[in-house]
Amino acid sequence: MKVILAIHIYILIAVCSLTVNAQSTASKNVSHFTIEAPQLNMTKKIWIYLPSSYNSSKETYPVIYMADGQNLFDNETSYVGEWGVDEFMDSLITKQSIVVGIEHGNAKRLDELTPYANSEYGGGNGDNYLDFVINTLKPYIDQHYKTKSNAQFTTFWGSSLGGLMAFYAVVKYPEVFGNAGVFPLHFGIVKRFTILQEQHKFQTAQGFTF
Repeated sequence: MKVILAIHIYILIAVCSLTVNAQSTASKNVSHFTIEAPQLNMTKKIWIYLPSSYNSSKETYPVIYMADGQNLFDNETSYVGEWGVDEFMDSLITKQSIVVGIEHGNAKRLDELTPYANSEYGGGNGDNYLDFVINTLKPYIDQHYKTKSNAQFTTFWGSSLGGLMAFYAVVKYPEVFGNAGVFPLHFGIVKRFTILQEQHKFQTAQGFTF
């Protein structure tokens, strides 16, 4: 019994050590800050990627807003393995952009990233989420960083429910988001999306990447 207990204690210590010593895989060009999100009654952690040329250049940059910020840059914060956004951006010589990763609300992720409530799954707080992005986060980013702030150079990207919100954002607010990246698009949870498509017609200037 003592041997078994000692083994269990050893395994527990080893697991805890691995957790404590987890190594960040984020690029040196990634930093983070926190910002109040009064529309969501919480504080949000925001990751920001700045191009390698940012500090030495007088140029302004397009901005890509991305949902699920935990998954974008760092294995330490992602529960599924990081997407490698920073490594890809580091490899670019041209078409460099600022990337803003928005922390999802964990248990409130479904709520934040759905524009309408679903009778089975709930949700439907997407408008408040976008209110935060448009009226709190984006003004902060445009004030503190060298951005091209008009819609032509502002993109919203997301995956799954994040993709749904990216699609919703660019359709409903084309004056803010001129482009959307959707990988993949999750329409299944929202049955009212045809109403949105009827109310907000696509503009030819809008760019969608699926």
